[in-house]
Amino acid sequence: MLAVAAVALVAAVVIVVAGVGDDGSPADVARTAPATRSTPAPPARPPARAAGREWGLTFLSAAPDSEPRATALVQDLIAGHRPDGATRGITSTRTIVPWDVALPPDPALGAAQTEPDKLAALDRWVGVMTGLGLTPMISFEHSRSAAYDKDDPAANPLPTPAQYRAAMTAFLDRYRAQGAEAWDYTAWNEPNLATQPTEQARRRPAAWPPVSDDAPAVPARWHFGAAMAVRYLQELRGLCGEAGRSCRVLPGDFSGASDFSWDASAWYRTYRHFVGDGEELWAWHDYRDVTRGTTADLRAFLDAVPGARVWITEVGPLFFRGCNPAGRRRPCPAVLTPARQAAADAALTARWTAYVAELQRPPIWERLHGLTYYMVYGDQNWDSGLLSRDGMARPGVYAPLVALTARP
Repeated sequence: MLAVAAVALVAAVVIVVAGVGDDGSPADVARTAPATRSTPAPPARPPARAAGREWGLTFLSAAPDSEPRATALVQDLIAGHRPDGATRGITSTRTIVPWDVALPPDPALGAAQTEPDKLAALDRWVGVMTGLGLTPMISFEHSRSAAYDKDDPAANPLPTPAQYRAAMTAFLDRYRAQGAEAWDYTAWNEPNLATQPTEQARRRPAAWPPVSDDAPAVPARWHFGAAMAVRYLQELRGLCGEAGRSCRVLPGDFSGASDFSWDASAWYRTYRHFVGDGEELWAWHDYRDVTRGTTADLRAFLDAVPGARVWITEVGPLFFRGCNPAGRRRPCPAVLTPARQAAADAALTARWTAYVAELQRPPIWERLHGLTYYMVYGDQNWDSGLLSRDGMARPGVYAPLVALTARP
């Protein structure tokens, strides 16, 4: 997520843009651009970095040094454990933040859009992670607005290209001293997920400014939010391509799906249309494979991106997920007895061990760029932690991860 094509202020010339216009409309046909219009170049491909795979951990807590056992786990994984004395270990760390986290409050996005604690927590996180010598990977997602409601598209706004570009500029500027211009990024976390505005906005938002004459509307067979997910990729890569910056922006970061195919839905067809050919490194989330004890989802995605490498940017055995007793979206499962819960956890741990072993065999190993484990600390909403939501260590989860991340 190094040098890429810069955003250019173009004169009145005939150009072809594989993306969407500043107002969000697709612009994939030859047209005349106005002299003052800012149009991102087609997504430049992220160049390769140092040889070897990249291993990472996701920290959603700002202070891994607050718990001695967590500190030991993290330092262990950073060091690596190869018998010959050479170490690889963890080199990357990932977190997920609102796309507008670095912007001042915007009344247009809701009067309650303040929540300074999110930015303060991110400041602490950056200090701790860079202090450990890890390279951050930042994934952006829905607004930080306190009015955000994942089930209500009206309270889950899709940013315009100009808003997103301003937010990314503010983010890179805020953390320049900490090295943000050389970090890794995904432009939108799980853009294909039903709770993200990139999936909810099938059509151009009515609240956006009027479509300009030089940008056609999205055809009915396409998905507007998917086109915007690619546009955000273009915007962030354009900023990373400016002088002095070497940040890398990965496409995808999809929530894993079974039998993945670009033809599976309008969303995937649209994303594939706008991102084009030539991507060499994709981001992918792979929880379902672990839960089901298979690598079928990952293999299907590899088949869909022939020749490319994949970085599994989120994965882990999901022991517990928060639920809503009265909710329809995620009702609570039946409560297991302690003995049955222990047996279920042991079975899932065994599937995780088998999954990690399968990753290291052909044909997956040759195309696996890296893996970022999610997460260090489990909590009451999501627990795939190396330390459980009750503070218990999970050595059966940790040991395969140590073995994997010690490999070059």
